[in-house]
Amino acid sequence: MKALSQTKIQQLTLELERLIRRTPTETSRIKDFYVFSYPHLLAGEGRRVEAGCWTVEEVARRFTSVYGWMPCSPKSHNEAAIEQLVGLLNADASLEALMPVASSCLSNSLVAASKFIHWERPTTAPMFDSNLEAAYWPETTTRLAYLPTAVRRYLEWAAAIQAVAPELKERAQRWALATFGYEVSAVRAIEAMAFYLGRGKSSPGAVPFPQAA
Repeated sequence: MKALSQTKIQQLTLELERLIRRTPTETSRIKDFYVFSYPHLLAGEGRRVEAGCWTVEEVARRFTSVYGWMPCSPKSHNEAAIEQLVGLLNADASLEALMPVASSCLSNSLVAASKFIHWERPTTAPMFDSNLEAAYWPETTTRLAYLPTAVRRYLEWAAAIQAVAPELKERAQRWALATFGYEVSAVRAIEAMAFYLGRGKSSPGAVPFPQAA
């Protein structure tokens, strides 16, 4: 995988900060299935698996729940990758180590992997999908199809969110509280704001995907 682009990370951070500044914190509620189900999927009390206690069965069960947020069921799975992911989770590995392996577990899906890891690490690991890629990487025509590129973009996205100014993270969280009706991490608040409102759009999936020349 190529090194992360610090220029792209800085660009993303500036775009996210502009979005947060221009978005009112008092807003109407969003009432969709994602908002309704999100609190019930987080690895909170009674659901968290500590490092050293992960099993193949637990990873499979939690990936299954991820697909409630996906448009289709997985078309393939990689048992070797799942076993490797168990080892990394038990070692409390970094996001950089987890994402390439997690993305290889089911249908080579970075989107599924980002949801899986986010629900376990909601304060550090954002979710990511092709709508966000289309909005913030308008030059792309691959739709996350090439896994090394997808992983690199995801890690740039995660780094950019972490780099947002603290006072703007707090502002995004106030927006999320007003919009969802419950508190979320700064990482979730910023990612959700980009998902629902990024590039001036008002609904997820509204960003037109660029056509190949």
